[in-house]
Amino acid sequence: MVNIVQNIAYVAKTLFRFKNKLSEANRKERIEIADYLKDVSGVLQAVHDSLQQDIVPHGKCKELEHHAENMPNVISDKMVTNVQELANKLLAAHTVEHDLWIELNDAQDKAQELQKIEEAAGLLRGMATSIRAGGKPH
Repeated sequence: MVNIVQNIAYVAKTLFRFKNKLSEANRKERIEIADYLKDVSGVLQAVHDSLQQDIVPHGKCKELEHHAENMPNVISDKMVTNVQELANKLLAAHTVEHDLWIELNDAQDKAQELQKIEEAAGLLRGMATSIRAGGKPH
């Protein structure tokens, strides 16, 4: 698995493990967390869509960098115990314009790697919807 894709998948899957805890936040926090997750999901989906068409995802590095740096401000370490680690992994994965482009072009399983990015985007998008509603996701 490509390192950047590995980090993206790890962040999404780890946040998903804390979905119930995140859903228990107060209404204001839930909306902020849901908006954050939706934004990260949107960036990942745009990266996937660009790379699938062999187009460099211009501007997405800075967006992911911003989201990584902002993660501990949005998601409290009281809700997700290793939030700084997740932020660091997302920051390490932010080089989607150059490094991921090169890694994927060298990867034998490019389609599978792209699918993992899309799955991470979908996971975060689904979590955003559940957390915004405030109910405990199944």
